[in-house]
Amino acid sequence: MKLQLSFELELDQGPVQGADIASNIETHLEELKALPSLNGRIIIRLNGKDCCGDYSEPLLRLLTHWTQKLQWIIGGDTETIPFRNSESCFAFEGAGDGVEFSYFEGSELEVETYIVEPTPVRLANLATESLSLAESVQKLIAAISAADADAAKALGADMDCRDLKIAIGEAKTAWHDHELHQRR
Repeated sequence: MKLQLSFELELDQGPVQGADIASNIETHLEELKALPSLNGRIIIRLNGKDCCGDYSEPLLRLLTHWTQKLQWIIGGDTETIPFRNSESCFAFEGAGDGVEFSYFEGSELEVETYIVEPTPVRLANLATESLSLAESVQKLIAAISAADADAAKALGADMDCRDLKIAIGEAKTAWHDHELHQRR
């Protein structure tokens, strides 16, 4: 199953796609200064279909957790990413050269109801899409910082912004090591 990832943020005008935000930073700059506290969602498309529907989470924190878990998913571990605003989780379970992705209501330890049943995706697809998504948000942070000195200070001091940058580096290293190991 082909996985595609993007994001949207909830701004005053409603949900705005990440690509639209990146191309119109000046239009949204005042709201984007508060990026660490803005809600949004990771848009997950399986074979082109948005499979997770509407949910609302602090986007930067959710993406940071996703990216932090990526290195362990690449290593074959089973990982869950609990939501902060609801009793929902994303889950990833190694399955050969792939990963089973699911989205469910419940706790990290107990599935109550699947919203997306465990669905196989290629590990390479998950890793590259996840890194691309995280890097696009990192570029957005850099663009906001370049446009406003006060925002640069605030975003530079924010733990989620710093943790995202670190997680990207760790995930890139894990993916690179995985690719090298697969070539042997």
